[in-house]
Amino acid sequence: MVWFVQPLERKDKDGKPSGLWHLCAQSDEGGGFYTGCNHDHASAEEAQDCIEAKVRLGQVTGFPYVASKIKVNGIEFEVHGDMISHEQICALAGKPVHASATYLGPRKGDSERSGITHVGKSVKLEDGMSFTCVVTGNA
Repeated sequence: MVWFVQPLERKDKDGKPSGLWHLCAQSDEGGGFYTGCNHDHASAEEAQDCIEAKVRLGQVTGFPYVASKIKVNGIEFEVHGDMISHEQICALAGKPVHASATYLGPRKGDSERSGITHVGKSVKLEDGMSFTCVVTGNA
């Protein structure tokens, strides 16, 4: 059985798009149709990021949702979502957004990936990533 998990727009009573979204799961073999949460979302992206929906649909599909565990300046945090922004990294570190932030993380296979984040940019999260966030001054 294959599960299709995707955000879908709810229809109004006339069958027209309502502008309200839900993360939903449906199987290809008649295993049912499930809505992830009981509240509405204003966009497909917002529905896709709903932790409550991810947890419920993980239980239904057999693929449980697990938050990513990362370290920021040596302190472990549990974070939700597929991406983390420079601003979120700085907030977890207790530093201002003009701080420098670097990352090191696993990549599929044996290699590692590393880089520098910038204001307004995000990094794809992998479980076990490590971030360093420091204020470097006017270097």
